[in-house]
Amino acid sequence: RAAGYVSVGLDHFARPDDPLAQASEEGRLRRNFQGYTTDTAGTVIGLGASSIGTLPQGYVQNEIGVRAYMAKLAVGDLATNRGIRLGAEDCLRRDVIMRLMCGLEADLLALAAEHKMFSAADFTREIEEVDRMAKDGVVRRDGATIAVTKAGRPFVRSIAALFDSYLQRGAARHSRAPGSGLAAPCPR
Repeated sequence: RAAGYVSVGLDHFARPDDPLAQASEEGRLRRNFQGYTTDTAGTVIGLGASSIGTLPQGYVQNEIGVRAYMAKLAVGDLATNRGIRLGAEDCLRRDVIMRLMCGLEADLLALAAEHKMFSAADFTREIEEVDRMAKDGVVRRDGATIAVTKAGRPFVRSIAALFDSYLQRGAARHSRAPGSGLAAPCPR
């Protein structure tokens, strides 16, 4: 900060005239598997063993082992190992997480309306957890709007994780991706 950098998201810093800082300031910041970005592409293709790709319909992961990855490529197959198809609720949750991770705030009612989905009342379990975290000063809740506090910025990943329905509390660190194939893109 003394050198003129500003905080961007969870753990990035940029000069105020940098496109990343400007996107953060203007609410256009995005996040993908590489970190924070100004890129708005709905598709990111992962290249290489274990890489993860993002599509409007879901996510895919390539074979984890280099030999298995190379073997699939050698016979002209796609190197994907697994994928997850996103349903309507998944798309909403992805946007809640993106807003928290990038803008440090999410209006559950507005996002539910954008997705033409259920109300914020369907986030009862998550809101109860947010309220517990609010007692520690890391997050504020005003109705259906959740805002990460300055003190809570280092914990934004944990706050956002409350809305990840695939993340089992106390279990493995990474979500398991059942099935494969792709559904229709997230509705808007």
